[in-house]
Amino acid sequence: MEFVGSLDGAATPEEAGERYLDFALRHPHEYKLFFQLEYELFYSHRSGHKGLKPGRPGVDAMQRKLAKKFGGAPADYARLTTSLWMLAHGAAMLLIAKTILPQNVKQARTIFSASLAALLKTPDL
Repeated sequence: MEFVGSLDGAATPEEAGERYLDFALRHPHEYKLFFQLEYELFYSHRSGHKGLKPGRPGVDAMQRKLAKKFGGAPADYARLTTSLWMLAHGAAMLLIAKTILPQNVKQARTIFSASLAALLKTPDL
């Protein structure tokens, strides 16, 4: 999967966060479709896949990167990984929907990078 390979190939958690956003922006339709349908596919009572949780290779990749950077076990970084995902997903959806106007994308990316760096200063989150 291109997405997971992109995260695995990142040298740092910061780079992985940037790559996550880049991937979402390069594949906006697929990105939106997955998150719009994930609940129906895997958790809804109507789902033929109910109970079959999707793999978490992206989460696992980020947790490994955080453990390498800060020490400890990858599972120690579940909350921080969720915080980073919420930041990246929110930024992706705002940019994909053009809620952030195209002329403001560069500034938004700078703010995203700064927010990512700030979260990574609090690894015990």
